[in-house]
Amino acid sequence: MSAKLWAPYFVAGTFKSYASIHQEAECFIAFAGSTLTVQHILNAVTEHLGQLRISHRHTAFDIGEYYVAMPCSTDNLLLNSEVPITWDEDMFRPDDLKSIFTSDRIADAIHHSINAALSSARQYKLDKESLDSMRTDVVAGIRCPVSGSFRLFVFRLAHRLNDQGVIEVFAERHAVADREVAVLGMRAEFEADAQKTFIAALGGEVQPAQRMFDFLNACIDKVTEDGRKEIDRPSFWKHLGNQGLKNVGRQKR
Repeated sequence: MSAKLWAPYFVAGTFKSYASIHQEAECFIAFAGSTLTVQHILNAVTEHLGQLRISHRHTAFDIGEYYVAMPCSTDNLLLNSEVPITWDEDMFRPDDLKSIFTSDRIADAIHHSINAALSSARQYKLDKESLDSMRTDVVAGIRCPVSGSFRLFVFRLAHRLNDQGVIEVFAERHAVADREVAVLGMRAEFEADAQKTFIAALGGEVQPAQRMFDFLNACIDKVTEDGRKEIDRPSFWKHLGNQGLKNVGRQKR
């Protein structure tokens, strides 16, 4: 999927609309867990990533800064100012905006979207069975438009008691570090071995991606041999590069 940052359009210093895409970033979403939960999440993520907007605000120290605003934001001054604002002609120049659309800001939007999708569950009294049925791990792969680097962010569902004693579901965010793998689902069984396999592959003759694809299929074989169905084929090996997300390998059932 694509994250799109929209540029403001002005007439004589007055904001009129978000009329054109200023920048786009290629990213992907993968998940393990409840398909019902993830459908709500994907809908929210797609909606938010497609409508990110350039805006301007003042910090606590009254320093002006450009930033990426969510489409649902109520504090975007371009759209929601209490009084008319005339913006200077030397504002919102390309040089002013070249460093705001980072992978961290895109991850912020994804994190916000996931929590927005989960907010509907907060009106219900959830028990352990309900929480287990909702459990979903999500990973986002993003090519940073500013640095050109590729990054992974993992979002895992967690819960807490609010002041009214009601269980709230929310997502925790983790930026995957170098030399670290992201494992979605069945972590207690496979995460430690996945990490060991990846580290060992870094110094080997076979590329790490191939080794990890082989590891994934070995895990599927083990689960199948045990008569379980938590994971299964087809399995896919995909690569996110400068030309987008490409299929590299696939194993059928």
